[in-house]
Amino acid sequence: SDEITITPYTTTEFSVAGVHLLFQYANVIYIPYCSSDAYVGHTDATAENAWLNLQGMRTVKEIIRTAGIQEDSTIFLAGSGAGSRGAMLLLDQLEPSGILPKGCEVRGIFDSGAWTDMKMYKNGRFTKDDPIVAVSTEDPFAEEDEEDEFADVEDENYSFRQQAQQGYRFYRPSLPKACADTYPTQKWKCLMPEYLLPTLQNDFYLINNEFDFAQMNNNFGYTEFPRLPTTKDRLYYALNLRGRIKKLNEKLVSLGKTVFAPACPMHNLFLVDELMFTKAGANQTSKEGGISLKDHLQQWLLKNITQPHIKDDCTGFGCGATCPW
Repeated sequence: SDEITITPYTTTEFSVAGVHLLFQYANVIYIPYCSSDAYVGHTDATAENAWLNLQGMRTVKEIIRTAGIQEDSTIFLAGSGAGSRGAMLLLDQLEPSGILPKGCEVRGIFDSGAWTDMKMYKNGRFTKDDPIVAVSTEDPFAEEDEEDEFADVEDENYSFRQQAQQGYRFYRPSLPKACADTYPTQKWKCLMPEYLLPTLQNDFYLINNEFDFAQMNNNFGYTEFPRLPTTKDRLYYALNLRGRIKKLNEKLVSLGKTVFAPACPMHNLFLVDELMFTKAGANQTSKEGGISLKDHLQQWLLKNITQPHIKDDCTGFGCGATCPW
């Protein structure tokens, strides 16, 4: 649908058994992706750039402001993919903006989209002799400079760093204060989730697959989606990308956030009901144990988290014991 809707919650909006019970007294505001700016645009067209009219962030704020939200409400700012990136940037901005009634609590649910600042793959860049990135060490394959050029890869895909840099230039978004203060001379980093997420003050739940195939496919230069690594050097790149994602997940958990991270090549789990039953942490042989996304999310919604970091302890590409494919 291309229409903005504000409706009482029904099981069709979040139809997985059990989860919908936690939202049975809620209203759902559905904001379609019609601004093409990851919901972060905050700029007007000019005579010189008539096409540059990017209003995603303003649209979201105005919808929330006029939605009739009551005092002391709990607001879950949620999104998948591009929607999650917009929700991330807005999470700490709703309360300071003055658009919410008194006493409201804002919590985030981010499904995928936690991009990391890792160089794009270039043919032959990785070999079996390259070290797999250790979770506790600096990633040797991060960008070293501030260059803002097209990546020399198939189909001329942009790296996520380039997307963040150009997005900041064109979208001109307002930024959460903590992130802007952390990166005063590199504010584009507040559009890169790897840098933004650790600065967020409000509570959030992150689904961050350790082999997120949207990031993997973009960094391979693929335009067909999804595709998996088909050569040894692409496989080693995917394993290094997993190391980078694991570092981010562990950092967020150390800051008090909650992360669900199966070692599966997936993206946007919320968009498919069956994927809400995806497990992480199961025994690699028996496939028993672990916890499903549905059950873990329920714990977080009820503020009853016992394990803030659910992950698969395994080696190899797509090694999660219960990956659906």
